[in-house]
Amino acid sequence: MPLPRRLSKVRIHFHPSWVPVIPIIAWFVTLWALLGWWLNSGRPKLPSMEESIAYISDIGATFLKPLFIVGCIITGLGFFATLLVDALLRRAGILERAGRRRVRWISYASIASSAVGAIGLIFLSGFDTLRCPTEHDAFLLVFMVGVIFSAIFTILEYAFLLRSPQVHRTRLLEASFYGKILVFLVELGLAIAFGICLNTNNLYNTGAIIEWIVAFVFEFYLVTFWMDLHPANAVIERECGDVEARVVDPTMTGTAGAGRTLVAPRFSHPRGIGAPAVTAAPAGAPPMASVAPAPAHANATTLQADGVPSYPTPTATIPARSAGTLEPPRVTIPRLAAHKPAQAAIPVRA
Repeated sequence: MPLPRRLSKVRIHFHPSWVPVIPIIAWFVTLWALLGWWLNSGRPKLPSMEESIAYISDIGATFLKPLFIVGCIITGLGFFATLLVDALLRRAGILERAGRRRVRWISYASIASSAVGAIGLIFLSGFDTLRCPTEHDAFLLVFMVGVIFSAIFTILEYAFLLRSPQVHRTRLLEASFYGKILVFLVELGLAIAFGICLNTNNLYNTGAIIEWIVAFVFEFYLVTFWMDLHPANAVIERECGDVEARVVDPTMTGTAGAGRTLVAPRFSHPRGIGAPAVTAAPAGAPPMASVAPAPAHANATTLQADGVPSYPTPTATIPARSAGTLEPPRVTIPRLAAHKPAQAAIPVRA
């Protein structure tokens, strides 16, 4: 298969920090779309309203119900996927991890609780407060309980992480931890106040205001997970995500290919790049002049028994380790200079 003529670059872009950004944007757009329509419509009293200020579910039960359902589905699944990706990256060693079994079980409990909360959020959007008020309130309770327990387990996990001597404490990790605690305490207090307002007849409007505040504060809880996953971007780009695979065109002659480098080749061939094929001459063929096969590359210093050139092997230099630090080995890949293609044998009549 012929190689491309130009220098090819293969890039893989996967930034884990984008996983929480999706539910953040979806939830933000959903809330402002619902609130903006109600305010621009002159604050009408909807069929399911018993107060003058609309709840989120009251607006979501109108013709905007499809938007409300889609926003809740993306937010719920995105919240679950965020915790799952965070756990997988820590298990793979890309993010900081404590390495203890109980920390892993706490992480699993947090993921399971987030799944329960996501299910509650999705179903409460389908069972609207106008047609199915009982089911809506039940799934609202499921959503709140799932998110609260998920936050508790997540905070415990991060507390063990920061206490572990194996974990390198960074300002971003500490800010994420304390941010989760702050958001959790605010949301817990607002949830208690919201429950009190729902059971008090003259506090329905206050309960509606608290519900909108709780919904918007939930955005900041998702932002803390963006802070957790952001350091993984650089690690994945360096290790396996943003690697350039550069291939030197074997048909280039002169100095056009000089100075080209082969960085992290994504393919290998036992005969080497540009190695000439060796075939036996048919019987009765005229004698041919003996022409030594040219090396496939200027960096090929020797020829093996079958005529395949041998190339210099990349070397790895392991630096000295100081106390408490461990540096990765530095791999040096030799530069490949320009080369000419192998000359074919020219038959010579006797």
